[in-house]
Amino acid sequence: MKEKPILFKPSMVKAIRNCKPGVWPAEPIDSALPWKWQTRRVMKPQPQYFNSLQRGIMHEGQSAWLWSKCKNDEWYAWQCNDFKFDPRISCECPYGQSADGLWVRESWNWSYSSVKDVDGKGPNNRQDLIVYAANGEQNILGWKWRPSIFMPRWASREDLIIKAVRVERVQEITLEDAKAEGVKHYIHGEYNKVYSSSVPSIVNFERLWNSINNKAKKAKRNPYTLEPEDCYVCYPWYGVPAKQQHRDLPLYVIPNPWVWTVEFMRLAK
Repeated sequence: MKEKPILFKPSMVKAIRNCKPGVWPAEPIDSALPWKWQTRRVMKPQPQYFNSLQRGIMHEGQSAWLWSKCKNDEWYAWQCNDFKFDPRISCECPYGQSADGLWVRESWNWSYSSVKDVDGKGPNNRQDLIVYAANGEQNILGWKWRPSIFMPRWASREDLIIKAVRVERVQEITLEDAKAEGVKHYIHGEYNKVYSSSVPSIVNFERLWNSINNKAKKAKRNPYTLEPEDCYVCYPWYGVPAKQQHRDLPLYVIPNPWVWTVEFMRLAK
């Protein structure tokens, strides 16, 4: 079994911790609060559409998405009509496959000032010397929260196991999927109105998605070809695909992107 780290925002960590450990299908500890057992991550590279592949490696009458060169100079294709891989084409999810493990990285810091003198590792690597942003704890040292990407393995308090992986467009998310993403089942509108219909759960996920992905982020590779290129890229929920300029570099806008949808179970520790 492979094991990889995965980053989550504090609110999402809190929702993960509201899942009963070792239970599948996932069940909440407190059904009145958000609980999370799915995550969606942008596919890289993004598939490109080519009709010419309808005759060739794909079955007759089916359209295909052609990926640019990946590892080992291989070409990958994706069936976009029934969301299943062609059996002759392989593709790996960077987060793992079913039965692989994930360990959660989240915003954190030391719990008291003396820890900073212990070579950056903490005495005996004990988690009780750590404070976590997801807990709503006060950072008594007055330091900024350490970004989740810098969390060491020993400080991680949540282990997950992948139960399923699939590929889809981000807007294909359903109401149940949105709840499984850990978003609230309602929203407070601009005028302090509360909506109880099914739509706002997806609206909440859209807001969460855009808060993470609708920002121009610097990249070293073209998002379609993975060829070396200094550029910016963003993946908004809505929009028109475009190549723009941002800070004197190309900006690739890729709305409604293809995503890896990963379902996972929280493990007991």
